[in-house]
Amino acid sequence: MASQAGLYACFEDADTLPARERRQLVELPSERLVCPKDEVILREGEPAHGLFVVEKGLCYTQRFLHDGTRHIIDVHFPGEIVGLDQLSQPLHLSGLAAMTDTALFMYNKLSVMHLFTGSPALARLLLHMVSRGQAIMTERIVGLARHGALRRVAHFLLEILHRGGYANPIGVRSLRKVPAEQADQANKGLQSPLTFRIPQQVIADTLGLSIVHVSRVLRQLREQDMITTQNQGITLMDVDGLRNIAGVDPAARWRSTPG
Repeated sequence: MASQAGLYACFEDADTLPARERRQLVELPSERLVCPKDEVILREGEPAHGLFVVEKGLCYTQRFLHDGTRHIIDVHFPGEIVGLDQLSQPLHLSGLAAMTDTALFMYNKLSVMHLFTGSPALARLLLHMVSRGQAIMTERIVGLARHGALRRVAHFLLEILHRGGYANPIGVRSLRKVPAEQADQANKGLQSPLTFRIPQQVIADTLGLSIVHVSRVLRQLREQDMITTQNQGITLMDVDGLRNIAGVDPAARWRSTPG
């Protein structure tokens, strides 16, 4: 199956590529997988033959520790690639599971590596994507090691806002506090620009917190009028306030200020 909705759509600047590279991206063979909510798509330790692109829904990479507890490494949104960190590995370093009903494109990773190593233009796009992902993960690691629960959760909510495409057309930085009635009206739509649904347990397992701790932090943010919550949905009411709590540097979206 060849589709411009798969790997091609993952790169913001794909339309600037030479015609030959654009055609190669679109024509790269893939298999479309449809996975129901909570299905395990692959397991840690299985042979790593594929590279995945999320078409619809949400999924997450996870690892189970020796004591049986789970750590979620990352949540993946439509248009994101899953498995770049395992291109050079013979076995999957983590498992992949569907958080919602999910559709993915699966590519043979050897074919992907051959295509990108043969084109400097494609290699530059891939390097940019890997660099962006590394910046986000670096912030997450610093937060896990040094920041308290409130700052971790606030930063994670801002990350999800950015990566999930929930920002309005002029970008996350332009969002301001919205009146409650305006947020309520927006929530009636299927694509509310400030609301997303991620279970508290997923937030907890991603940030290394207990679900009780996450619930307490979300209640604190509600009391400060930063967010509202309903039916597992989280609505961001004051993005600037969340930035202040998270210590996000306005000059660099994914670099926190000291403190």
